[in-house]
Amino acid sequence: MNIKLAAIVLSFATALVAMPAQAQTTTRPSQIGPSLTFGGGSTILGVESKFPLTSNISLRPTAKFPSGGVVIGSSVTYDFTNFSGDFRLDPYAGVGFNVYTGDNRNNGTNFVGYLIGGADFFLSDQFNLTGNINIPLTSGYSTDVGVGIAYKF
Repeated sequence: MNIKLAAIVLSFATALVAMPAQAQTTTRPSQIGPSLTFGGGSTILGVESKFPLTSNISLRPTAKFPSGGVVIGSSVTYDFTNFSGDFRLDPYAGVGFNVYTGDNRNNGTNFVGYLIGGADFFLSDQFNLTGNINIPLTSGYSTDVGVGIAYKF
């Protein structure tokens, strides 16, 4: 139980540290919202967020809630410039990590690095659709695909 709490606190503390940097260095908005992750034969409900560190670098903390545990993670991504004028689709790519707690893997905690790629599609000034793919760097973990909606602030 203490490991879960530490992972949650670490993830959100990292996000809070990123917020002042966002306000000073970028015009891209921060965002947060619910998500669904598909992979490994299951669908997992979670929360994904984005906190720009510079105009092209973002921190993307996540919390997912599979049966029997919690997955806390974060990635650092390079956010590519919008290529298409009015059609706002901003792709990104980067690296990250997940900490699996509880009964998810070997009744303990596991740290797994991954590659991430995805895009934010702008629905309005306040909302984005998000989509990503996470490719683990460790065997025994499956590639997953995430989709969600995010509130921008």
